[in-house]
Amino acid sequence: MKIKVVGIQNIDYINKAGRHVSGVNIHAMYTDNRTEGYAVDKFYLPADFPNLENVKINSDVDVYFNQYGKVDFLVVAK
Repeated sequence: MKIKVVGIQNIDYINKAGRHVSGVNIHAMYTDNRTEGYAVDKFYLPADFPNLENVKINSDVDVYFNQYGKVDFLVVAK
């Protein structure tokens, strides 16, 4: 899935189970054949996600998902 990054939200909290959660929500827009204009969504990425440091606002990114619908890996366009 090709996305345009329009926002990056830092996440850092202790969840109900007492575990520390740290990462980012990537807010993105993309084209969808069922949507007129652009569709928008957000994707959570843990702080240790590979290639995360290359994701910037206005980056074009190819996002790949695993069979559970979670981000598996991403490729930032140069």
